[in-house]
Amino acid sequence: MEPDSEPATVEVPAGRVLSASELRAARSRSQKLPQRSHGPKDFLPDGSEAQAERLRLCRQELWQLLAEERVERLGSLVAAEWRPEEGFVELKSPAGKFWQTMGYSEQGRQRLHPEEALYLLECGSIQLFYQDLPLSIQEAYQLLLTEDTLNFLQYQVFSHLKRLGYVVRRFQPSSVVSPYERQLNLDGYAQCLEDATGKRKRSSSCREDVECGQENDKIKNGAEGAPKPRWNFEQISFPNMASDSRHTLLPAPAPELLPANVIGRGTDAESWCQKLNQRKEKLSRRDRDQQAEVQQFREDVNADPEVQGCSSWREYKELLQRRQLQKSQPRPPHLWGQSVTPLLNPDKADSPAAVLELVSVLQTTHLADGGYRLLEKSRGLEISFDVYQADAVATFRKNNPGKPYVRMCISGFDEPVPDLCSLKRLTYQSGDVPLIFALVDHGDISFYSFRDFTLPRDLEH
Repeated sequence: MEPDSEPATVEVPAGRVLSASELRAARSRSQKLPQRSHGPKDFLPDGSEAQAERLRLCRQELWQLLAEERVERLGSLVAAEWRPEEGFVELKSPAGKFWQTMGYSEQGRQRLHPEEALYLLECGSIQLFYQDLPLSIQEAYQLLLTEDTLNFLQYQVFSHLKRLGYVVRRFQPSSVVSPYERQLNLDGYAQCLEDATGKRKRSSSCREDVECGQENDKIKNGAEGAPKPRWNFEQISFPNMASDSRHTLLPAPAPELLPANVIGRGTDAESWCQKLNQRKEKLSRRDRDQQAEVQQFREDVNADPEVQGCSSWREYKELLQRRQLQKSQPRPPHLWGQSVTPLLNPDKADSPAAVLELVSVLQTTHLADGGYRLLEKSRGLEISFDVYQADAVATFRKNNPGKPYVRMCISGFDEPVPDLCSLKRLTYQSGDVPLIFALVDHGDISFYSFRDFTLPRDLEH
């Protein structure tokens, strides 16, 4: 055997050293034990001997699975160290393929979140140290899952989604685009700037070598620890370009707000004020259908026979005055002269839709309405993870992950159902990404969602 070759023994978590023959036997034999399909009915006690035998076999198989020793070559494991004072795990050797979707770089160091490190430890991809001593999986559970990092329920959902193939990242509130930003398409503008910056970085001579752990400016700029700056609308002023504006002279923009090769100058927008809103608005098919429904219940003044009988503007004004006098006449005393009056005022009964809106008891609301007013109030249930589709792993980029598939809130089975205030706050905080609630019941995970819906109304009868 050459001096540089690896030894024939491998250390296992239990501290025992396997011989070469035992190692070969452990790697050659099948690790799959016969697993039986068990449903809820199998565990409902009925007192029969057949059920007792099935439960005994089930427990026996589970104990066999737990007794299996996991053999891994130490040279293939990524060394990592737990830093509890900083709340992350730092890699001490080059990362593996997991670095494509997990971990982040900050201050020139490769780091893992506690849930990522614990999941990789269970998968046999890393060897975790604390104070220069290797940690077992049980010790890692006790050290990494705390109130300052994340709880056990959150890790159960994280590991469950990872085993299903999803890309799971921690939720960053600064990455949510506000409704006002989406309305102005500022998110698309910021995305174009990020893409242009990424192209310039890719064209430079610096290359990112994730497998070898080499760090460069591209990784530092894409660090997850530093949130991206968002638009500050308190410092952005929009000029009044309407026709009623008295000040049409627009000063030159500040040079620091323009690219290096662009020169800004002031201009007088008076000639443009009369040309605004002249272009026909392009609407989608859905918007056109909605406008058609609204126009269906609007009365055309030109279709009124009495209006058609008016030959001059004076006769039309007299017609309006007569109608106004008719509306101002005293109402029937048997309806409006008592303490109890009708719900609907005849003057406001313009269309069936208006009548239904006035007499309705419950007003239409949406989950995100008023959510911004609840952000600074008491904190309860929070968004934990951003979840991306499993088929996006090959093209996933941590420095530009894109829009998540869903966002995940986690709750225990014995915890109360979130109230309406919490739903509004979380829905507003999630933005235009669907919000899913993961309910954990002693290891069983169920997923629920709250969606907006509108009751149909018949406006023709």
